[in-house]
Amino acid sequence: MAHTSERVPPDFQGTYSYFPSLSKPVIAAINGHAVGLGLVIALYCDIRFASTEAKLSTAFARRGLIAEFGTAWMLPRLIGLSNALDLLLSARTVGAAEALRMGLVNRVFPVDTFVEDVRAYARELATQVSPRSMAAIKQLVYRAMFQTLEEACFKYLRRTGVSSVSAEKPRFAALLLPLVLRAALASPAWYP
Repeated sequence: MAHTSERVPPDFQGTYSYFPSLSKPVIAAINGHAVGLGLVIALYCDIRFASTEAKLSTAFARRGLIAEFGTAWMLPRLIGLSNALDLLLSARTVGAAEALRMGLVNRVFPVDTFVEDVRAYARELATQVSPRSMAAIKQLVYRAMFQTLEEACFKYLRRTGVSSVSAEKPRFAALLLPLVLRAALASPAWYP
């Protein structure tokens, strides 16, 4: 299932921003420098791993450029406003440990085992997690960036067949509980 316009907002259908529209997780494996456009591409990945030798920088301000390709929008959502402004205004280079502390990368692996560690994570997703669940979760998470909490909760319930969703909490709980129980009791074929 490639990128499909009905599954994600138009914002995630650009040249560098289309990774969220893919049904499968996109993993950035940063084993060296991710600078400027290289960092932009990594920002749109679902998960970012770095080796202990990785270096990351926006680089734009030191080149007389602005925060291009949605970086000013995406970076604060990933690492917070203060960290984003620090990296964008200074264009300084950060190492893997600092990138992990600020949430720019999800995990840091030793450079000697980096490729094996990233592949092991990808293999775990491929063999232990339902592809349908991953695709639905990605869709929900990226759509939620543009929705209120109520929209994120109730639009999903309506799409899954619950038609009379109300904003009343007791009614919501009464509708949600059977769905949760049904999901918990189901034993899908892919589950080990």
